Amino acid sequence: IYANNTTAFPITRGTAFDFGGSGGIAASLGLVFGPGTKIVPLYFATTVGSNVAAGVYTESLSIFWNWNYCSGIGIGGICAGREINNGTTTLNVSMTVVNDCQITTPAIAFGSAPVVSAFATVNGQASVACTKGSAYTVGLSDGQNPVSVGGRRQMVSAGNFLAYDIFKSASTTRWGSVGTARRASSTAEVNPGNGLGTGSQVFNYNAKVYTDQTTPPGGTYLDNVVLDVGF
Repeated sequence: IYANNTTAFPITRGTAFDFGGSGGIAASLGLVFGPGTKIVPLYFATTVGSNVAAGVYTESLSIFWNWNYCSGIGIGGICAGREINNGTTTLNVSMTVVNDCQITTPAIAFGSAPVVSAFATVNGQASVACTKGSAYTVGLSDGQNPVSVGGRRQMVSAGNFLAYDIFKSASTTRWGSVGTARRASSTAEVNPGNGLGTGSQVFNYNAKVYTDQTTPPGGTYLDNVVLDVGF
């Protein structure tokens, strides 16, 4: 909890905070001069490094106010009366934490080869860092030029196609986007299980160019595959 929109004036639980005394900020907040009702601001921020599961978090804060200010100005700017009082208010605070992930997926580069049988297998990793305690699955789309839905992926160059695929771990099981073709967080090669909140879970894959196709004309063949996370 802070007294303004910076972290320079923290309000510590159980410790009185002086808005107007020595080093206070009442004047800069517009609480000192001028007529009318004054609004005392409170700013809330989460603690850096917090690691919590998804859900709705609530708390009721009991705030004790103690005020002493000049309520009237007389001739010569002399205070014509003071308002001295105190009171307690209840402030309900709530925050919703949703499941989310940070995904790191380096590009897959097969390099160059004169014929399809000469392309080497590419081994890689997809890193996923998700909200603490979240169970999720990871899918890979069919790319932009699949032979069919759930079929072979294809890279394209000037209207020519080069079929390839991405497989789970070191297996020959295609990594896809639907049902059992997806990968569960529990199957990660590194840190299997639910999301950690901090640190990543790593999913290995291997990518291969199909060798049972005719070698297409030379060119730079490209495709885009989307990795998605489902909760």
